[in-house]
Amino acid sequence: MPSSPPEDGKVRVAMLGFGVVGGGVVELLKPYDRTIALTKVCVRDPSKSRDVDLPRTCEVVTDPHAILNDESIDIVVEVMGGTDSAWTYTEKALKSGKHIVTANKALISKYMDSIEQLALDQNVQFLYEAAVCGGIPIVNTALRGLRADTFNHISGIMNGSTNYILSRMEHEGVSYDEVIHDARRLGYLEADPSADLEGYDARSKICILARIGFGVTVSDESLLYTVGITHVSSRDFQYAKGRGYTIKLIAKAQLLPGDGDDDCRRLECWVSLALVPLTNTMASVSGPTNCVEVSTARVGPQWYIGAGAGRYPTANSVVSDVLEAVDNCNTGIGFPSPYGHRQLDCKVDEDVRAVAYARVDDKKTVSKALKEKGIEIEEDTPVDVIMTKGPVSLSQLRETSPVIVMPVLD
Repeated sequence: MPSSPPEDGKVRVAMLGFGVVGGGVVELLKPYDRTIALTKVCVRDPSKSRDVDLPRTCEVVTDPHAILNDESIDIVVEVMGGTDSAWTYTEKALKSGKHIVTANKALISKYMDSIEQLALDQNVQFLYEAAVCGGIPIVNTALRGLRADTFNHISGIMNGSTNYILSRMEHEGVSYDEVIHDARRLGYLEADPSADLEGYDARSKICILARIGFGVTVSDESLLYTVGITHVSSRDFQYAKGRGYTIKLIAKAQLLPGDGDDDCRRLECWVSLALVPLTNTMASVSGPTNCVEVSTARVGPQWYIGAGAGRYPTANSVVSDVLEAVDNCNTGIGFPSPYGHRQLDCKVDEDVRAVAYARVDDKKTVSKALKEKGIEIEEDTPVDVIMTKGPVSLSQLRETSPVIVMPVLD
């Protein structure tokens, strides 16, 4: 039975999803109950026990349209996850003139341009700080704090689950399979962990940051060079340490000059395990922590380090966006693109060129194949290791059937 409507004058908020992050959102909204009313929450199973109490006047519904068709609701918070259903509901909410706050990086990356056009057409806000690196305010930093600057590159550790796994393999010498078991037990991995382990989660995040920083939309992120952590072993860490490196899952985006006579610049955007120098700030970032490095023309290199996931770090970003949306609504201003002022039409590379490390089962065969491709390699590496002397196509290197390939960062 619907509860009584909130008092007049309050901004009305509804939420799609009520899981771990949603529970945090409910808690963090409570101090603002004089100006913000959480009026509806949509869940799949209303009988499920929750560890957070909803406000007395908040109605629990199971049909998203009970929120989408409610003209009294001003802001919709989307924390349900997924892409297609989330897009259906987000699209309808935007068309209905509702502001959106979301933590859904996959949704944004897949429907980036459509979201922008709808938000501009309807003059509504689409806010998504929580979608990239949880509690680190990297979206607002890139959108507003560095608005007057020019981005050189954006890179970093953008998935806390895999960084936890790699950190334990490095510091404790435990096997990949053993750490995966612990990560599941501790809740760092979902029932289907492929988005984390294969690099898809980090890929969506770097695509969003590339849109903000460079103005380039990656229309199909599945075409980007993306290699996860599933083939890493203690042997890789052993060799990396001996050469002054550690291993991290890195996401990176940067603009490159055009090819030959083509003046059009290119976006290089990728996710891969990489050898990171021990002198690099990212090398010391351990556990389920994120680190984003931003290099700009005027400010130079910057590092943003903090919790990349979890109930309260993510919920804090969501609620901060809700508060911004409320403030902006009260000013009566027109709303800009959710991705900022930068717009650039350029080619998006599907490959990466870098100095590379490879672990191999048959060094003789792989070495021969590389030499036939004109790729020079170091001569004095161990029997299971190949290091290239200069930048190579990582896709070409992978065609020689190594066990694992990693770019080597400067």
